[in-house]
Amino acid sequence: MEKTTWTDCVRNEEELIRVKEKRNIILYRIKRRNAKLDCFNLRICLLKRVIERRLDGEKEEVMYY
Repeated sequence: MEKTTWTDCVRNEEELIRVKEKRNIILYRIKRRNAKLDCFNLRICLLKRVIERRLDGEKEEVMYY
């Protein structure tokens, strides 16, 4: 599992804890990347909607704050 040689004296529990920690880090990174991808897809979708409405000739409402 881990880079442990057969001559090392490591208990099974210790090895499982090491692997579990690495697994948690990997899962966290995957979730973070998926969240970034979701945000990107949302921005693209909104941009397409804005462009389509402008091409359809609908009135643009400009809001000033």
